Amino acid sequence: MDIDGKEHEFSGYTTGKVTLLSFIYTHCSDAKGCPLAYAVFQSVKKSIESIPGMREKVRFVSLSFDPQNDTPDVMRTYGGNDARTQHGLRWYF
Repeated sequence: MDIDGKEHEFSGYTTGKVTLLSFIYTHCSDAKGCPLAYAVFQSVKKSIESIPGMREKVRFVSLSFDPQNDTPDVMRTYGGNDARTQHGLRWYF
């Protein structure tokens, strides 16, 4: 399910491009662990976007370990601009 509540086949996010996949919680008891994982992906995203032609070949996908709490609205908020932008490297939540 995406941030708009629409269901998709998982293969749609893993076919045709290099997919960097992360599993996340939006609420994490480890104050450093979850934000650090997100920050690492943001850093890698910036690096990939700086290489001409790479952003069209790569996508990011962040899946929740906690679908009961990580609703589409929560995931949209958590992903912020990374989840909403249609430009550059796509990051799906």
